[in-house]
Amino acid sequence: MAQKTKSKVIYNANVLTADPQEVIDVISLFQSHGIDLIGVELGGELTNRTYKHVIDIDKYITLTKIVANKIR
Repeated sequence: MAQKTKSKVIYNANVLTADPQEVIDVISLFQSHGIDLIGVELGGELTNRTYKHVIDIDKYITLTKIVANKIR
């Protein structure tokens, strides 16, 4: 859809269920198809009640920092 509409994309990466390499693979897929990826959102799970019981905020912040560093 992004290719057909020539839209820019913000990728919402789920750091709770995705391996950091999976996030990098999705980013690479966008890039290899000429899709203009303008950002990667981390932390979307914090607003999802489904994850509320499994999120330890300190561990989540640590995990998010690891994923962000690998993406860079």
